Amino acid sequence: MPLLVFSTAEVDAGSVDSYDTVCRRLAIKGSCAVLSVDYRLAPETTFPGAVHDAYAATLWAARNAAQLKISPAAIAVGGDSAGGNLAAVLAQMSHDSGDLRVALQVLIYPCTGYGRGVPIVCSQRRRLHADQSGHELVCFNLVPSAADRLDPRASQCCEADLSGLARALIIAAEFDPLVA
Repeated sequence: MPLLVFSTAEVDAGSVDSYDTVCRRLAIKGSCAVLSVDYRLAPETTFPGAVHDAYAATLWAARNAAQLKISPAAIAVGGDSAGGNLAAVLAQMSHDSGDLRVALQVLIYPCTGYGRGVPIVCSQRRRLHADQSGHELVCFNLVPSAADRLDPRASQCCEADLSGLARALIIAAEFDPLVA
């Protein structure tokens, strides 16, 4: 059976409980097992805490594939917003380390860049009433250090080489403030 390791947003509002229905639907509609990672959240835990937790959970699942009755060759990583960035980072880390193989990335409106300024650049910002200062606060809580925001594990778009990664399904909304 395939496995989707799903990461939610990395702030207090994105708890495992709040995403339970989403993960159950993904499991049913995708005919796969879903591992919803309960990693430490910002602002109590800052970068790279969530990265280490999510990678450890994904690696554990791969190493325990037989016990979990999943296929180690069919592990996908996914998430939304900051969780989408985290999923992309997990795909990169697994590729670089060789510890496990990620077969697919499912990136739902991923916020893949804290390192190049706040990513609210949508031309529809006024219509959407996007709150620049609120988004900056979220970014600061996730990755307080300006230097860390340039680390590819925090901002996947800062990775120099994305070749050889698992295929990616990227889902964005029409008026997504994270899409340029």
